[in-house]
Amino acid sequence: MFHGSRAGRASPRAWSGDCDVLRACGALEDTEPIPRSTDVDVIDLLIQQHRELEALFDACRAAKDDASKQELGIQLAEALTLHTTIEERWVYPAARRVVEEKLIQDSVEEHGEMTELIAQMIRARNDPQKLVALFGELEKVVKDHVTMEERDVLPKLGQKVTEQDLGMSCKDIVRTASEVRREEMQKLQGQANA
Repeated sequence: MFHGSRAGRASPRAWSGDCDVLRACGALEDTEPIPRSTDVDVIDLLIQQHRELEALFDACRAAKDDASKQELGIQLAEALTLHTTIEERWVYPAARRVVEEKLIQDSVEEHGEMTELIAQMIRARNDPQKLVALFGELEKVVKDHVTMEERDVLPKLGQKVTEQDLGMSCKDIVRTASEVRREEMQKLQGQANA
């Protein structure tokens, strides 16, 4: 589904990697390590997903043909659905103990905007001009969301929340979220075809 890397970023297939390794090899040069009380792999996962989303948006802007734009639209939808599922089901419930509720509410609202834009992208998959416009709208929402999350949420979460607080390992979170992503994508595609 995801292929290769762009601009020195990690491949989207490598969602269980270690951000310290990626940072050491220059793949995450624009991020600072987040201080932690313990090693919470899900934070590394979220940061890596943020970089991968940026790479997908770069690829969307660079895509020359309609088929590539359509495929990238589906990849973005799947990546964002997986990411928002992880945040809403595991990260935000734990974050509510250490982050102001307004930040969590703003994040959930941004997820709603993303979901609506994804649904519009799926409906517009055969209209390349509309798809490009929706890519731009979605990119702005995602960029604002990532900036706030990496500045205001993840540092606090990393200092005070452990994997035990999340209720399952990062690997199990990804496995469960992947199942949810498949169901959500089927639902969105079914709605688009109706």
